[in-house]
Amino acid sequence: MIGLLLTRTFYPVINRLPGKLSVWLPMLFPHFVWGYIVLLLFEQSGLFSYMFHHLGIIESRESFPILTNDQNGIGMILTYIGKEVPFVVLMLLPVYVQKNHQYKDLVRTLGGGRWAAFKDAEWPWVSPILLESGVILFAFILSAYEVPYLLGATFPEMISILTYDWFYAGDWSERPLAFAAMISTSILIGIVSWGLYAITNRKRWLLTKGKR
Repeated sequence: MIGLLLTRTFYPVINRLPGKLSVWLPMLFPHFVWGYIVLLLFEQSGLFSYMFHHLGIIESRESFPILTNDQNGIGMILTYIGKEVPFVVLMLLPVYVQKNHQYKDLVRTLGGGRWAAFKDAEWPWVSPILLESGVILFAFILSAYEVPYLLGATFPEMISILTYDWFYAGDWSERPLAFAAMISTSILIGIVSWGLYAITNRKRWLLTKGKR
C-alpha cells in the first residue's frame, strides 16, 4: 500500500531520470545491507538513540525503545519496507505511465467522486500488479534467511531460521524436521501463488471484456 500511494502520487516525478534513480538506488543493495543499516540506526546503541540522548529527548540510550531483535519484528518490518517499497513502485510505474488517465476524467464527468474514480478507473489496472508483487514478496520474505538472522528475535524464530538450525544441527534426528519445514513452506507458497495467479488472470480477462 505504501508503494501504491507513492506511485500514484509521484509517478510524474518518478518517471523522470532523477526520480527513477532514486527508486533504483535502494534496489542495488542486498537485503543484508539494508538490515545492517537498520541495525546501525535503530538499535539501542545505534545512531538514533545517540541523537535522542544528545538532544535530551531520552534520559539514557537504554531508554530508547527496542526496535531490533524484538519479538514484534519491527526491525525486520523496517528493513523490508525500505527494500521492497521501491520494488513495488517499479512494478506499478509502467501501469501509471501507460494507463489512459482520461478514464478518471470520464468518471468525474458522470458524477463520480475521487473514490469512484479510483475504484472504477484505476484499481482494475493496478490490482493484478499488486497481487503479483505480493506473491513475489510473500514467497521471498517467508523463505528469507539473512534479515531474520540479523534482526529477528531468538524466540519466536522465523521458519527459515528454524529450518537452517534443524538442517545444520549436530543432531541428525532434527534433519527430517528441516525437510518437512522446507516442503511445507514450498507447498504454502505454491498454493498462495496459484490462487493469486488465478485471480489476476481472471481480472485481466474481465478487463479485456470491458468488465471489472
